[in-house]
Amino acid sequence: MSALRRCGDRAALISLPVPKRRSNYQAAFVSRQDGFPACFLASHGNPFVRKLITCVSLFFFVWRAVRPGDRVLLYNHAIEYAPALLLLRALRVPVYHDIEDVPTMHERGLRGAINKASFEFVYRLTSVRKVTASNQIARELRLKNFKAVQGIFTTEALRSSRLDKWQQLQRGGALRVHFGGTLSPATGTDVFCDAILQLSMSVKNSSLREIVFVVTGVGDLDRIKHLSEYVRSPRVRIEVYPAVSRAQYLDLLDSCHGSLSLKSPSSEISRTTFPSKVVEITSRGLSLVATRISDVVHIFDENMVWFLTHFSGEALCEILEEMSENPDEVRRRADLGRARSEANFSSNAVGTELSKFLRSDSADK
Repeated sequence: MSALRRCGDRAALISLPVPKRRSNYQAAFVSRQDGFPACFLASHGNPFVRKLITCVSLFFFVWRAVRPGDRVLLYNHAIEYAPALLLLRALRVPVYHDIEDVPTMHERGLRGAINKASFEFVYRLTSVRKVTASNQIARELRLKNFKAVQGIFTTEALRSSRLDKWQQLQRGGALRVHFGGTLSPATGTDVFCDAILQLSMSVKNSSLREIVFVVTGVGDLDRIKHLSEYVRSPRVRIEVYPAVSRAQYLDLLDSCHGSLSLKSPSSEISRTTFPSKVVEITSRGLSLVATRISDVVHIFDENMVWFLTHFSGEALCEILEEMSENPDEVRRRADLGRARSEANFSSNAVGTELSKFLRSDSADK
């Protein structure tokens, strides 16, 4: 939305707030703190009540706010979109499907069936021109008419208190490496834990600088907490932050020199989504360590980021040892990754291309 507004388009974000408690009702409100208007509709902590409220509130928002000449992007897919989407069709308002994730074959049960059905519903009732998170997703869906938007480069300045982190690293200070997101075996938890164990027992351990792992997110945090208590190496330290605000998260991220994006190349989610964190990592000036998945290998090369040679703790351990031994290379790749991210994903570049795509006269043919 910010990129579109930079190009002169009228754009606003419509979403839901996240209630703090299961029984909590959250009234609708409007925010402009991110530089563009965001309207958060009424919501509820109970998932079933929330779906009902969302269906009604989104329908009436469209009825009252959407006008002829507007364009609507529906993010991913949800059964709650159905009433509003049908109304938009009746009003002849162009609607585009922004596909960030595709349902996978392993999704079972009622939830899996609803997820797949809602995807098909949104996919078929929106424009033939799709917005995707990657070219890989477009290939999986065999799309011919699409625009891939992998991410947006953030121009937020690093906090002044963090600008000296590279000088501290040069003087022998600890190497700080971030690992976060939804943590599971498919996103690299096993590989991360194996690498920590190997690193703590490495024969090189005595010559390595201290490596501090900053872990955020949700998922396998308990496992990583137990690992932090088990590892007794003076050269390896794990800090786990289970619940942090956005500001705290960015502060922790900016304190690091590198960050990990470890989705398994063999998992379904590697084909059906895009690790947007690689754009966040590089745009904030951190050195990226990643697996070879999706569009990542076409955006960055081995001169800019570290790619795992194979999906294993051993491969990750080798990279971490190299980073510890060569702080100049960590800084160099961080700078090159940031430059590539800025060139590919600036707000002006992404906004201009996306706006042109959405305005095309052939949008609904």
